[in-house]
Amino acid sequence: MLVTNGELRHVYQEVIRDGLPRFGRHHHLDARSLAYTIEAELRQLDGSIRPAEHVSPLPVLDQGNLGSCTGNAGTYALAALAGASGLSAVHLDYVNLSQTDAAEDETFARDLYHEATLHDGSPGPWPPNDRGSSGLGVCRALKAAELVHRYTWAITLRGVGHLLQRGGVMLGTPWFEAWVQPDADGFVDADPSWRSSQVVGGHEIYLEALEAWDDRDPHASVVRFKNSWGDSWGDHGSGRMRLSTYVQLKQQMDVKQLAHA
Repeated sequence: MLVTNGELRHVYQEVIRDGLPRFGRHHHLDARSLAYTIEAELRQLDGSIRPAEHVSPLPVLDQGNLGSCTGNAGTYALAALAGASGLSAVHLDYVNLSQTDAAEDETFARDLYHEATLHDGSPGPWPPNDRGSSGLGVCRALKAAELVHRYTWAITLRGVGHLLQRGGVMLGTPWFEAWVQPDADGFVDADPSWRSSQVVGGHEIYLEALEAWDDRDPHASVVRFKNSWGDSWGDHGSGRMRLSTYVQLKQQMDVKQLAHA
């Protein structure tokens, strides 16, 4: 972990072996982001948090043998923000988003990964260096390309719940070996012993739904996320996580939401 000029960087060492998918998210925070958190608005917000859904109109993406999960999660989030009717107007390096062409969307995600590596301060950009990137790098790249005007962070459990009232969010997290194969309902954290398994890398996902919320019990609060490992993973490409897991890993996770205005 390295802290310089108000920025924190934690580079995850990816474990690459047969049976494991690719990872590529690093934890990169900037102290200036604290001025742009949902928590700063909580006093003005309706205190109630309810189940909500913000499904991306894209087909399930598959990053394949590239550590581009941040680009994939950002692509899902951007598409959800644009909506199905606005996809054709979203382009990056002359590549558009499509509701039906997963290959085109994956090309977009890889282009976004490239841009994120340029904005991340990484040792070398992709291509040719496939060394991962961060959610912050993706947000900076999208803002520089004028595809979003701002991004808002959540740093508390209630903040996450309130962001999910407005739209979907990108979540960066360490990924445990126990999470690689979710249970029959798509939960990656169903086995309570997951914390004793190895961290195999950092990963970025798109939270598309708050399926359940309990003010008193984060274990009863559930989010559904879209992954980028193809539609054969989990629940047709999606997974689930209990927000008690967020509480346990909050210092190693980052949550952010894209916005037009």
